[in-house]
Amino acid sequence: MTTAIVCTALLGLLRFILGMNVSRGRGSGAAGDYPNDLADPFLKRIRAHANTAEFAPMTVIREFYSRIREFSSNNRDTELRFFPRAK
Repeated sequence: MTTAIVCTALLGLLRFILGMNVSRGRGSGAAGDYPNDLADPFLKRIRAHANTAEFAPMTVIREFYSRIREFSSNNRDTELRFFPRAK
């Protein structure tokens, strides 16, 4: 479970750092409107932050689910299942 907590903390830190990076880009005055050029560094900052905000929560859920499943694998009655096993 420690690994899941550490991974969650690192993903939170990554999201915070990427958010600060976007804010720094906006604060520099070079941002302006939403950029249309895919090679624009500010657009890359925005997309990196948005992708982290979108995928980090699902990664955390998957990590905790795998840890819970690992710990409960010895007791089949309490194992979490998304799909019931065939009998």
